[in-house]
Amino acid sequence: MIQNWMSVRRTVVVLLFVIALPGCMDQGDDPSLEQLSRPHWSAYPGTNTVDGIDVSYWQGIINWDQVAGDGIVYAFIRVSDGDPSNANGVADSQFDENWSHARAAGLIVGAYQFFRPNQDVIAQANFLLSKLGGAVTSGDLPPVIDVEVNGGLSDSQVVSAIQQWIDRVEGQLGVQPIVYTSASLWSQYTDNSAAFADYPLWVAHYTSPSGPFWVPDAWSNWEFWQYSSSGSVAGISGNVDMDFFNGDRTALVAFTVGDPVCGDGYCTGDEDHASCPQDCPVCENIPAAGRIVDDSDLCFEAGGDPRWWRHVQDAGWDNTLLWTHTVATADQMDNYGVWQTNFDQAGRYRVEAYMDAAYAQSKQARYQVRHVGTEEMVVLDQTGTDGWAVVGEFDFAAGGDQWIRLEDYSGEPLSDNIQIVFDAVRLTRLDLPQQDGGVDGDGGSDGGIEPLDAGDATGSDGGADQDGQVRPPKTGGGCSCNTGHGAGAPWIGLWLLALIGLSWRHKRRG
Repeated sequence: MIQNWMSVRRTVVVLLFVIALPGCMDQGDDPSLEQLSRPHWSAYPGTNTVDGIDVSYWQGIINWDQVAGDGIVYAFIRVSDGDPSNANGVADSQFDENWSHARAAGLIVGAYQFFRPNQDVIAQANFLLSKLGGAVTSGDLPPVIDVEVNGGLSDSQVVSAIQQWIDRVEGQLGVQPIVYTSASLWSQYTDNSAAFADYPLWVAHYTSPSGPFWVPDAWSNWEFWQYSSSGSVAGISGNVDMDFFNGDRTALVAFTVGDPVCGDGYCTGDEDHASCPQDCPVCENIPAAGRIVDDSDLCFEAGGDPRWWRHVQDAGWDNTLLWTHTVATADQMDNYGVWQTNFDQAGRYRVEAYMDAAYAQSKQARYQVRHVGTEEMVVLDQTGTDGWAVVGEFDFAAGGDQWIRLEDYSGEPLSDNIQIVFDAVRLTRLDLPQQDGGVDGDGGSDGGIEPLDAGDATGSDGGADQDGQVRPPKTGGGCSCNTGHGAGAPWIGLWLLALIGLSWRHKRRG
């Protein structure tokens, strides 16, 4: 009876709201007979729905026990509006309290972030991840990217920014994020992109709780529907957004995040790098012999304005690279890349950068190398090599606070449309201690690369094996215990001597 009265009360409130004051979102989405015949209109599914709300600090202090007692089963709780480190971004001051108290009251919870595509995308994603402790807990709802604005970007730029956010969040949490938007805004800001049609949809359209409502063309189904921004729920002063889940409570529980399984490729629940390194990778140290740090590595950070980054597949080292255009002055700098390096051992290392001649055009790329507490600048012509180009040789200390940084600021004017490439860097130990009279020859089983000969600056000893690691170089050591390339040379010499001896004896006998 109480639940029936709640439904009647909400229906009356929503109808009064629709008559008196249209919602701020999708005010023009009123259906017509022509629109009703279109496939992206969805009818109210009937009785198999579950009541929920979404909140931010605008709702003030919430009594979550009263909310639960009023029939609300789940709540989406805002983490931030954009990047809080940006002057225009805001961290939601009520998130922590809402998150813990809603969960304590027995509600199913999920976090959402109001997405600003013109702010630092990765910083936004990382802030959400940090508020979740780097993982989602079994029984929680997947995180949500709230797409309502374009920040002055083009459709393709908005889609690219959304993809970056999703790649970062899904890659870390191992669950598909939910996309929140409306049909009209998705059409206006992404040109009805179908790039995320396989992701769960939370659609906003303020109309009668009995529907129908408008769903973006790219989706054939929906998980959540926000039907009002003026709902009334016990425990909350003022209006609150009202939502339906498309299914019964059993289906809602099944939609939440499941128990973590180590080895499934996703870092979820209480998994971390220590308990499940294959699912929870981290920025790995540079081992004694060195290794390659690619632009797809967790040790690489692509920073600055996401609008100007260009991601290229099937090019560069390991089939990925990034590029942007150069700028003439430091105050015009928009983008930068940083390869973080934390060394297991101190030593002298050769630093090389990979160049794909089809994209590398800057002749004045300014590589900044921080090592042993100092910084050095090396200006490199990226057009000079198709492959590994030497940046220089540097002494690195054991530990971190060392890096290689490249900016779009090269001194070459933006008007010249010169591309500057950000791809892999290779660090090769030059003074690796020898053991048993030979160079360490473990074949790179520690995930790194073997040191090159002193004169082999470009790795011309054979390049990469099929597994993507650099092959060990020719050591040239006749007494080396290396069992890799050239290990059989001493035995070949003995056989040749034996054959010469047999031939000489044969002639003597003849």
